[in-house]
Amino acid sequence: EITGPVSLTWTPFPTLIVSNLSLANQANSKTPYMFTVEQIRAEIEWFSLFKEPLIIKKVVLEKPSLLLERMRQHETNFDFPILFKATQNIDPTFLNGQNDFSLTINEVEIKNGTFTYDNIVSGEKAIFNGIMGTGSVSSLYGPFSFSGTFLMADKPQKIEMTVGKIELSQDLPITLNLADVSSKTTIKTNGTIVQDTEKAENWLTLSGVISSDNASLFFQNIGIKHWPTGSLVGSFTLKVMTNKTTTFVSNKAIH
Repeated sequence: EITGPVSLTWTPFPTLIVSNLSLANQANSKTPYMFTVEQIRAEIEWFSLFKEPLIIKKVVLEKPSLLLERMRQHETNFDFPILFKATQNIDPTFLNGQNDFSLTINEVEIKNGTFTYDNIVSGEKAIFNGIMGTGSVSSLYGPFSFSGTFLMADKPQKIEMTVGKIELSQDLPITLNLADVSSKTTIKTNGTIVQDTEKAENWLTLSGVISSDNASLFFQNIGIKHWPTGSLVGSFTLKVMTNKTTTFVSNKAIH
């Protein structure tokens, strides 16, 4: 729903501004909205109004907030057919880029965003505030990219992320790099997002390396207490599971 004003201007280029937009959550969720944004500003390329693809020069999201919830083992508010059930009644021409509508967003800017992941089954909840950065959307079916900063436990973090193209019946590749400024920690990962969560124990798996000058401070920042003091270099696998708490496995060297 849209509760704020909507405006469209044509000069110097078509610009659409939508205020106070929200997307309803699933009926059995305790939170009424899955996504809200204070304002969306989209600047459109003139020539793309007359031929495909529709090219949006820039989209600015002011104070967007996204909530991903797992209510039961195989029930979430983000089981979208395109992303997580690609084998079920999805027209393959959509994923092959042959659909009737195509879209490219050259730049997406996020200002003061919030992302929340709430797994009611396992009891874990993560909130990331103050998200600032830019990204791009090559098409409706990807790839997608984002680079910027956010706050975790009021500590500044840097992030670079890419999500690959959505392919029929294939898991989505993801690359995620993080840097924690306060503890001088860097994390570089690659992994996959499973598209059919009913058939996979782990819907998100990331493997990579971590290097930290102050490991105890870093883990304290992300909510893990009693980690040994000192520096840390090691490899790890992070699994976000459908019905269990996130698993962290590390081959570590503490100095």
